[in-house]
Amino acid sequence: MISQVASPKKLRIAVTFLGPLRPRLDVEILEPWQSNFFDIENLAAIDELSLPEPGCGRTNYSDDDLDELLAKPDGYDILVAIIDAPLEDEYYMRRLKGNRVVIREFR
Repeated sequence: MISQVASPKKLRIAVTFLGPLRPRLDVEILEPWQSNFFDIENLAAIDELSLPEPGCGRTNYSDDDLDELLAKPDGYDILVAIIDAPLEDEYYMRRLKGNRVVIREFR
């Protein structure tokens, strides 16, 4: 007799956009994407007008700047934020506490 293994719980991933990149990024590809392992939900945006400038006269966003900007993913397992701005130390991705990650979009 073959025993059935319970399916693992799907990860709930929230995606948010920081700044003016939503019109350039084709989010319609993400919305219907199906996976046995995760669901992409809550495609939200913080628009360009409400995206504050980096602190202390810098031109890039530090982990502290991003931490203040992004709330913990309440009800989600992971929060992925996509930004079109330089990140601290010229990284393309920054991992924050609380299962949050910020990815820099390049043109």
